Amino acid sequence: MITNEQRNWAHIAPFFTFMGIALIMQFLEPFGIRLDNESQSWFRRRPEYLMMGLQVLFCLPMIIYWRKCYEWNWKRGWALGTVAGVVGIIIWILPTHLYTVLALQKEGLDDPSWYKYVGLAERSEGFDAAIFKDSPVAYGLTIFCRFVRAVIVVALVEEIFWRGFLVRFIVKPDGNYWKLPFGQVHWRSYVVVTLAFMSVHGPVDWLGAFFFGSIMYFVAVKTRSLFACILMHGVANLLMGCYAFSYAKFGLW
Repeated sequence: MITNEQRNWAHIAPFFTFMGIALIMQFLEPFGIRLDNESQSWFRRRPEYLMMGLQVLFCLPMIIYWRKCYEWNWKRGWALGTVAGVVGIIIWILPTHLYTVLALQKEGLDDPSWYKYVGLAERSEGFDAAIFKDSPVAYGLTIFCRFVRAVIVVALVEEIFWRGFLVRFIVKPDGNYWKLPFGQVHWRSYVVVTLAFMSVHGPVDWLGAFFFGSIMYFVAVKTRSLFACILMHGVANLLMGCYAFSYAKFGLW
């Protein structure tokens, strides 16, 4: 029999492990971990790549270990989750695409300050495996690991926490929140979880995260399926990764 304590650990631990690893780089940078010198090893020049690998190595086994603690509901929401993932990511990347297509950046002029709050930015600086361009194997493996992290690990970790745990906890923090059915409608859980989801992204992604989080909440309520939410997130991240590589918009992910 699965206890509530086991459910708590299963839903919370992978997320905070993932976020904790992401913060390690920020604490290490003042100590010179990042050195933009071609003579240095790749993990000294781009330590975030090492952090991404650690997130996969630590978080995925945790989810596999606790897999029986999650209410997957595999059979529901496949179509809606897929369509919602496509719609959600189109809304997310549309501002930066328009920024480029409409040539909104004026030569010699700075972008208006409000641009970044609606996603109007070049988004060219970010994950770029070009550091491994001299080694086809390392280049391909880095991109593969990046997609595994974004499409599988991020989708699992975030949806298990946001939709599987936090929406319940927000509604009934002082009671047995595990008795609440998955996807139960409540305005407080929608507002808090959507704002929390926005907060883990930068200002340039706030608008996209708001719409994406809102659509995700609808999918959770409509399908009552954790798997449908994970599928939506995975599809969205897959398409975002493909778009980022196709248009050199590495800042998107």
